[in-house]
Amino acid sequence: MDMNERKWSKIAIECLNRGCICDGCHIQDIMESKCRLKYTVIELVKKWGMPNGNNYSRFSEEDER
Repeated sequence: MDMNERKWSKIAIECLNRGCICDGCHIQDIMESKCRLKYTVIELVKKWGMPNGNNYSRFSEEDER
């Protein structure tokens, strides 16, 4: 496991794989407030790049706006 992989949690990778789309996400069901994981994922991508060097086509920095 490289340094990049250690920065990503399983739930952050799951969010990334969903394209940071909250509709239908099981995390929304257990949160008492609005989920901010999308913003965490964006910061992880900026700081550490994609996990495992993969290219997730559903994610783009335009989603940040």
